[in-house]
Amino acid sequence: MRSVETMGGAAVPAGRGGASGGPGATLARLLRAGARRLGLARRSTDPAPWAEPERLVDFLRAAADFVWEIDGALRFVWLSEPAEAVLGRPRGELLGRRWSELAEPWPRGPLEPGEPPPLPGASGFRSGEPFRDLRCSLRGGDGRLRILETAGVPLVDRSGRFAGYRGIAREVSARVHAEERLRFLAGHDPLTGAANRSALAAALARAVERAARAGHRVALVMIDLDGFKQVNDALGHGAGDSVLRAVVRRLREAVRAGDLVARLGGDEFALLFAEVERPEELPGRLAALERRLAEPIRVGEVALTLGASCGLALWPDHGQGLEPLLEWADAEMYRAKRSRRAARLGPRRAGEPVPAPG
Repeated sequence: MRSVETMGGAAVPAGRGGASGGPGATLARLLRAGARRLGLARRSTDPAPWAEPERLVDFLRAAADFVWEIDGALRFVWLSEPAEAVLGRPRGELLGRRWSELAEPWPRGPLEPGEPPPLPGASGFRSGEPFRDLRCSLRGGDGRLRILETAGVPLVDRSGRFAGYRGIAREVSARVHAEERLRFLAGHDPLTGAANRSALAAALARAVERAARAGHRVALVMIDLDGFKQVNDALGHGAGDSVLRAVVRRLREAVRAGDLVARLGGDEFALLFAEVERPEELPGRLAALERRLAEPIRVGEVALTLGASCGLALWPDHGQGLEPLLEWADAEMYRAKRSRRAARLGPRRAGEPVPAPG
């Protein structure tokens, strides 16, 4: 731990300070006293910037990051001026309050193994230990959510008792959102937001592990849209993109908590049903899904009716991993598509045009 003391050696217990003026002036006085003691006081003709203590105060005011101090009760006693711009609140509203009263850990939810401890003042925080890279979120007076990263070092008084922390904080909202976007894109289709093949494989592995313990099955459903190519050819790819997003919305309506919607590419999709206790119910679910996908999709002033073909594979009946299950479901899907196409090519009225291939 660090001792809280002046440059001259006298103890300075961590105490409350005003929102402005007082702490800054006190800091400047301490710096001047230390500079005199070390023989660093600037002569009138000495331009060296490091020899003028007031400049440190100017640096603190101009920095994008802000400096803070909390006392032994973990309540703010001092904040540098940039805190107001970063936090979106007057410093007077923050003094006397704790980090944990203003913010919550980021990301929200329970801590994962290896994650840093909660914020100072929160349950589970161990006072007296240094910390760094703690992330938290808070909403400023302007309503904007800010994500901060902070680090602190513990202080002790001349008697060796814990006296608080000093630290620095910065806003990292833009960086965190960029990181989250990259993580999202690593596992999702950027057009529809559905999971991609990599995320599907990971979700299937987790579902199979749970199913092996619980004694139930896992289902994988392949879905191919009928007539999607004609949409792109006739109306353009913008209309096709709108159709794909609408299809994903409908597929999400058909799954339950713990299931997954994935786009494999083009107009091919997959559904993962993670807990299948009654496989005999699946044909009915797929029939209802096909009916839902056959309902018109409005794109601008045009209502499009496409339909879809589905194929089903079960773990462990039809394979052990993603690729064997996809192959089985794909074969079943094209068998259903051929059957539907044959039905459409049955008896027709004279002069009735032959339907376009799906």
